[in-house]
Amino acid sequence: MDDPTKWSCNEVSNWLKNNGFQKYCQLICVEHQIDGQGLLSLTENDLKQSPIEIRVLGDVKRLTHLIKSLKTKCVGKSNGTVLYNGVIPMPRQTTLQMVERINAPTDISDIECNEFDLNITQLSRNIDPEKGKAGLAVLYMIFGLLCTCYSIVVVQAKAPDQQKHPPLPDIFLNYFPQISWAHKVSEGAVLSLMVTWIIIAVLNKHRWILMRRTFCLLGTMYLLRCVCILITQLPVPETNVICDRKNYTDFLSRAGRTLEIFFGAGMKVSGLKTCGDYMFSGHTVSMTMFNFFITEYTPKKMCYVHILSWIGNLVGMFFILVGHGHYSIDVFVAFVFTSRLFCYYHTLANNINLMSRDSKRTKIWFPVFSYFESNSTGVIPLEFEWPFTSWTKLKNYLRGYEIVSSKDKS
Repeated sequence: MDDPTKWSCNEVSNWLKNNGFQKYCQLICVEHQIDGQGLLSLTENDLKQSPIEIRVLGDVKRLTHLIKSLKTKCVGKSNGTVLYNGVIPMPRQTTLQMVERINAPTDISDIECNEFDLNITQLSRNIDPEKGKAGLAVLYMIFGLLCTCYSIVVVQAKAPDQQKHPPLPDIFLNYFPQISWAHKVSEGAVLSLMVTWIIIAVLNKHRWILMRRTFCLLGTMYLLRCVCILITQLPVPETNVICDRKNYTDFLSRAGRTLEIFFGAGMKVSGLKTCGDYMFSGHTVSMTMFNFFITEYTPKKMCYVHILSWIGNLVGMFFILVGHGHYSIDVFVAFVFTSRLFCYYHTLANNINLMSRDSKRTKIWFPVFSYFESNSTGVIPLEFEWPFTSWTKLKNYLRGYEIVSSKDKS
């Protein structure tokens, strides 16, 4: 009797008896042959009107409430999806739109959509934040960043000699003169997009899920970047900058340099000078990731925020190129990889219920996604709230603490 949709008439009769409605077993289960799917489709009007026609209003209300509760439990056991006669309800909105509720169209005309929508909406507002996974995602991102920083230390010692290996032919390097201050603009764009996304994520009701996804995707991208810059070393694209090919021979010196790059966030404005890490652009990864998160998790009506976010992303990429900090292919590959990973991840997460048959395959090919989104319920509603306790509540709490403390002392 775990799955109500598979109950027989006898099991429905037992459920009615267990909930104190044994006097209706004959009427509902014997005369009208109501099984599990039929029970879940019953509405208050069905119980009031002919042919069932229960005369006691209190019994009608109580039985309706129990059926609603049974529907909600059925939703919870199937991660947000209830199966009626083989029909899987799907949300009408796209992931770029504000999801105020999840609608459930079905082929059964007797189901009241408003009641069913209410159950789904209430469930969506009780999404498990899984704070522990958010903490693990932070560690995962830090691990990815440290691996990238360490690989930068390794490749810098192996960077091609600028005297023997001039910059490769490149459309931006060939036709755009180098601008010495361009890195300040690109890094300013990175910081602006990052701060904007932090504010949006903190104000979102489901901030822990958003932070988990941010750290997970950034960690994955930086691990991928770590592998790419170790595989191939390209000539230094900057002609007026001498690459300091320091050779850190022992592990301690490499670890020290790794921490310098890590705490400097790999930015030139912090005084760091690195070279050799050209495939692909880490700045472009960060800008693109923050841009996509901003546009995904803000309402469609905030189009000005989306436009400014895209402008910041594109301007930052342009100034990376005119500053000759990267080859064009570095920026292009970083943008494509980051945008595709973001879209694929969210496509899978928003349609997690459709992948139940391929769960083993998902664990093999997408182990990180499979772990972090194992309890995902689909599209995250765009619900915002003030995250901090109001001053009045905090003051009342402290007053109560002081009163209790004084009583304990006396």
